[in-house]
Amino acid sequence: MAAVLAGSVIARAQGGRWASGLICSASGMLVALSLLLAVRVQARRDRVIDVILEGSEELPVAVVQRERRRLLSDRNRAGLARSLEEMAREAAAPRTGRVRLVPPLFEPPIVAHVADELRDLGAVLRGGRVTARGVASVERLVKHATSPLNGHDLAALREELRRVRRLLKERAQRHRGKARRGRCSHTLSRCPGWRQS
Repeated sequence: MAAVLAGSVIARAQGGRWASGLICSASGMLVALSLLLAVRVQARRDRVIDVILEGSEELPVAVVQRERRRLLSDRNRAGLARSLEEMAREAAAPRTGRVRLVPPLFEPPIVAHVADELRDLGAVLRGGRVTARGVASVERLVKHATSPLNGHDLAALREELRRVRRLLKERAQRHRGKARRGRCSHTLSRCPGWRQS
């Protein structure tokens, strides 16, 4: 598709009027294919995170270990901590008198009640050792559409924050499947805890 687009641009530059329609079509197809690829990549990442959330962060499979490293990276942890702290700050002291172009992705009146817990989670993320399972739970809490941060149930949000804090601190569980250390003898789709979407 990229080759068709490039050829069409060259033809149009050389005066071929017929190439304009082809440029539009090829551009549209390229955008659609890019979006489909992005959706597939995100779906795969979500499945890998599901495996980690089920307690298999030590599973010796390349995609799991790659995602584990991303979750535990200083950059990712600092970004999540910053998001939690910004939510707490914005919910505790909402800006008045200013029109928002984009509403917040969380419920400020609910989140205001747990501002201290959000700041505390941010400190835990920035602090010492945490588990990838815990960081994955924070990521889902901050970014997932069905997160209790986006709802109106304060009790459910408090319970989720306690669970996330516990997961951040728990000792990472070891994979007890048949896989050998360093290399998994089966594909991820057949590993224990793996769910196909």
